[in-house]
Amino acid sequence: MTSQYRVTPRKRKGGKQYFVQRILDRRQVGKPFRLKTEALAYKFELDAKAPEQTSGIKVHAAYKGFVDWMDKQSGPGKKLNKRSTDPYGYDYNLRISKYMEDKVLSDFKVKDMERYLEKAYDEGVPYKTLKRSVQFFKQFINRMVVDEHNPCLDVLKFDVTKFNYILSKDQDQMYKPEVSLVEDHHLSNENGTGIFNLYIKEAPVKPDSAVTYALFSILSLTGLRIEEILGLKKAAVDLERKLLHIKGVYNPAEGGFVRKTKNKASKRALELGATGKEFFLWYLHYLNKHSKHNDYLFPSPVTKDAARGYQSCRKLMWKAYSRVGLAKMEYSDGNTYKVISHLKGSPTKTFRHKFCNALVEAMNRQPLLTANYVKQSAGHSQLATTKEIYGNKKVVGDQELRDARAAAKEKALNANIIPIPKLIANN
Repeated sequence: MTSQYRVTPRKRKGGKQYFVQRILDRRQVGKPFRLKTEALAYKFELDAKAPEQTSGIKVHAAYKGFVDWMDKQSGPGKKLNKRSTDPYGYDYNLRISKYMEDKVLSDFKVKDMERYLEKAYDEGVPYKTLKRSVQFFKQFINRMVVDEHNPCLDVLKFDVTKFNYILSKDQDQMYKPEVSLVEDHHLSNENGTGIFNLYIKEAPVKPDSAVTYALFSILSLTGLRIEEILGLKKAAVDLERKLLHIKGVYNPAEGGFVRKTKNKASKRALELGATGKEFFLWYLHYLNKHSKHNDYLFPSPVTKDAARGYQSCRKLMWKAYSRVGLAKMEYSDGNTYKVISHLKGSPTKTFRHKFCNALVEAMNRQPLLTANYVKQSAGHSQLATTKEIYGNKKVVGDQELRDARAAAKEKALNANIIPIPKLIANN
């Protein structure tokens, strides 16, 4: 029988005490005990009195109901969007229904979870996907408690990072991979074959080239998320005060522009430097000439009063990458294509990493780049988030920066105490 209680220690002024806690709601049951053995005895007594809880519903049916419930939590006017809830359905269709044993929910325990992971991994499901699947399943179990289906709670204690069957074979996927940064010489270089130089020449006569140039420019200057960029309207650009206002995102599944962002801090105003102001002067003039009646900075080429879609922008970027040798596009028909690139399938996110990483690296050298300013620019609520995601990267930099860092390190290490031998001349 699965225990409904656990013994938990608690520090007091008079020394450590032990109390019995109900797992379901984390409520203390009874008085605290001085000895752990006394608390365990009381726990066993409670377990003996508690009726055996069983559930007639099976895992697959319960999980499918959970997916339907999650789907109802998203949509226009709701806190969640489809991009947040759809993965639960994918997980059920692609993994849970195929590899997980369909046991009664109250009988599904850690051993069953381990068998599920082993079977899925043997079928080629990668570690990161399985780790996410376990997280989803724990959310599912918590929801089943609310729905009073009496699930076995053992799985909530399961730590997938210590399950060696999949870790030993897939250790490289335990951590987030480095997001490759687009090198500056691919964007703009002396011989005119960089992305910026190619597309600025074509912009006056090719609408797609103008959009591509603008997309790369805004990504480079702001590090915005792609949904934030697609939600930008002409009115968001304040040239007089040199500010770019992020007030929402563009989400077709929720009817278009939505006045909400990933988090509260993502609604912000970004300062535009001289380069940013010059770019927006040019681009707004271009839009007023070629797309006068659409309010979006990236107007849809086919739908009035709508923004261009993410897939459309993604395709434009991959085309640009392929022109400078950063990607290869293989078409199976006129529209369907596969991309081969070291950019990890993130044609837009790589600029966000580049932007945030550069600000974090420059904080100590530039007094005006305060911690508050950097996290605000990144659209995070806490600087710890910015540093954790973007500050923990391999540091390279150009030769001048490397020399300056090496000199600073030698000074910190007091390296001048080491005598340098003179070169021995050959006679």
